[in-house]
Amino acid sequence: MKSEALVVNYQTIDVEKYIPLVTKIVKQMNIKESSIIGHDDLISLGILGLIDAIKRYDHKKNASFETYARMRIKGSIIDELRKVGVVSRDKMSRVKMYYKSKEELAQQLLREPNDNELCDYMGIELKELNQIFQTLHYLSFTSLDEVIYDGEESKLTLQETLEDKQSVNAVVKLEKFDQYEELKQAIEKLNIREQQILQFYYVEELGVQEMSEILEISISRVSQIHGKALANLRQHLKQA
Repeated sequence: MKSEALVVNYQTIDVEKYIPLVTKIVKQMNIKESSIIGHDDLISLGILGLIDAIKRYDHKKNASFETYARMRIKGSIIDELRKVGVVSRDKMSRVKMYYKSKEELAQQLLREPNDNELCDYMGIELKELNQIFQTLHYLSFTSLDEVIYDGEESKLTLQETLEDKQSVNAVVKLEKFDQYEELKQAIEKLNIREQQILQFYYVEELGVQEMSEILEISISRVSQIHGKALANLRQHLKQA
């Protein structure tokens, strides 16, 4: 009985310790509240993901607990968002159509198409294209591999590459080096604003609201640029 109480206390302490992490992730994700799901619901879902992380975490198999917990917290929230239609099957089909259209048009033009050209080719309005970028923004919460590596498991994270400034070549493992170089070069092909968003989001871990204030653009525009940056990364990596 005493040992059971200790386990409960241990888990309670851990949950309380990482509640600020849940709050930070929910803020960073910047999911619009609706009549279906509100801010408190998102926090509750994040806490469920945190508890799941505590139960499943194995320090011998997983990275640091915080890294593992982030994945579980975001996963718990995104699973629910999918259920209520934030990332619906229709939205996923539009993402696939976007990728296909961009590739076809790039082959025709022998260069990267701009947004207006893509809209004309796809027969959609710019507003609809921005909604596709918004979907990519949401998808990135659970799996960047799904967004930029076409579902293949990567050996290197986007955060690892963005954090590199001078010393990564000396410490990066040999088996990661080729992929590191490809991803680094792909990031350098993005425009300055897209690079800024990725730096803020994955390295400095700023929320969308904070980025909006720093860059003096709307919150929805931040999400759209983030989604577009990931889509462009995917395209550059496929061409590498």
